[in-house]
Amino acid sequence: MYNNEVEEIEKLAQKEEIILIRPSKFINISKMEPNLDIVKEMYELGRQDATNMLNKVKQFLAQSKNQ
Repeated sequence: MYNNEVEEIEKLAQKEEIILIRPSKFINISKMEPNLDIVKEMYELGRQDATNMLNKVKQFLAQSKNQ
């Protein structure tokens, strides 16, 4: 079920019906990660990815508002 949902989300993103925001690279991290260096790396990746997508998100929201 999960894989089907991921596949559907990816299809919607390709059609530009949604914006898919996810980490740009894989970082092996657990839900309760004790290693603060890994937690910080994931945090910094998230900030960088969000900054990189900001204009795309703004454009998407502007287009959605005009429809």
